[in-house]
Formats: sequence, C-alpha cells, structure tokens
Amino acid sequence: MPGFDRDWAEDALSGNSPEIPDGWIPCSERMPDPNTYVLVCNGVWVGMGKYNDAEYFENCERWQDEHGEFIELIHHPVTHWQLLPTAPEVK
Repeated sequence: MPGFDRDWAEDALSGNSPEIPDGWIPCSERMPDPNTYVLVCNGVWVGMGKYNDAEYFENCERWQDEHGEFIELIHHPVTHWQLLPTAPEVK
C-alpha cells in the first residue's frame, strides 16, 4: 500500500512507546475526552482521530479522523485509542 509504513504501524500497535507508556486503551473500558485528538486503531487502520459523544451528535457516538471523516463509515469501528505523545520542545 503506498505511503504505508509497516514498521511504524507495528510500533504504534505494540503500545510500547516511551512517550506513551500506558499503551492502547480498549473503547470498551473507557473513551477519551470528547473532541480531543488521540491515536486510534480499528484493527485495520491506525491514525489520529477524535471522539464525539452523544450530546454532540444527538444520541449517536461517532469517531472522526483528522479530516473530519467518520471513521466507522469508511472503515471498521474504532476499538482502541491512546493519547498522543507530548510534542518535543523546540529551542
């Protein structure tokens, strides 16, 4: 697949990032704060997205990718998420 970096994806899925020690959180356990961008995975795709709670979409919870597309409408539903790493300090 063009633009797909298998090593990066495997590292991200392993949850062993020194910047993100807690790893992946199953959506069945808890959801991130609404409208906060996080790293998401649905078993097929890994990328940045945000969770919108039922208040925002009239009793319908939705995940959007960084382009505003609804992830579950173009891919499988999001199953896991984790916080994005802290940005590096620029000196």
